[in-house]
Amino acid sequence: MAAARAAAMHVVGVTSLPGVTLAADTVFPSLTHPALTHWATTVGTPDE
Repeated sequence: MAAARAAAMHVVGVTSLPGVTLAADTVFPSLTHPALTHWATTVGTPDE
Protein backbone atom coordinates (compact mmCIF):
# COMPACT_ATOMS: atom_id res chain seq x y z
CA MET A 1 0.00 0.00 0.00
CA ALA A 2 2.72 2.49 0.88
CA ALA A 3 4.46 2.05 -2.48
CA ALA A 4 1.20 2.31 -4.39
CA ARG A 5 0.19 5.46 -2.57
CA ALA A 6 3.63 6.98 -3.07
CA ALA A 7 3.20 6.34 -6.79
CA ALA A 8 -0.30 7.88 -6.70
CA MET A 9 -1.83 4.55 -7.71
CA HIS A 10 -5.33 3.38 -6.84
CA VAL A 11 -5.31 0.06 -4.97
CA VAL A 12 -8.09 -2.49 -5.48
CA GLY A 13 -8.50 -5.23 -2.89
CA VAL A 14 -10.50 -8.44 -2.91
CA THR A 15 -11.31 -9.95 0.46
CA SER A 16 -10.61 -13.65 0.80
CA LEU A 17 -11.36 -14.09 4.47
CA PRO A 18 -14.58 -13.01 6.17
CA GLY A 19 -14.09 -10.20 8.66
CA VAL A 20 -10.69 -9.11 7.31
CA THR A 21 -10.45 -5.40 6.54
CA LEU A 22 -8.20 -4.40 3.66
CA ALA A 23 -6.48 -1.03 3.50
CA ALA A 24 -7.31 -0.54 -0.17
CA ASP A 25 -8.94 2.35 -1.98
CA THR A 26 -11.66 0.09 -3.33
CA VAL A 27 -12.58 -3.32 -1.87
CA PHE A 28 -14.69 -6.01 -3.51
CA PRO A 29 -16.09 -9.06 -1.73
CA SER A 30 -15.10 -11.48 -4.51
CA LEU A 31 -13.30 -11.73 -7.83
CA THR A 32 -16.67 -12.28 -9.48
CA HIS A 33 -18.24 -9.03 -8.27
CA PRO A 34 -19.97 -7.42 -11.30
CA ALA A 35 -18.27 -4.03 -10.91
CA LEU A 36 -14.83 -5.63 -10.67
CA THR A 37 -15.33 -7.91 -13.65
CA HIS A 38 -16.69 -4.98 -15.69
CA TRP A 39 -13.66 -2.86 -14.82
CA ALA A 40 -11.28 -5.73 -15.61
CA THR A 41 -12.77 -6.14 -19.09
CA THR A 42 -12.60 -2.43 -19.91
CA VAL A 43 -9.23 -1.39 -18.52
CA GLY A 44 -6.53 -0.86 -21.14
CA THR A 45 -3.10 -2.40 -21.30
CA PRO A 46 0.15 -0.42 -20.95
CA ASP A 47 0.70 -0.73 -24.71
CA GLU A 48 -2.53 1.08 -25.54
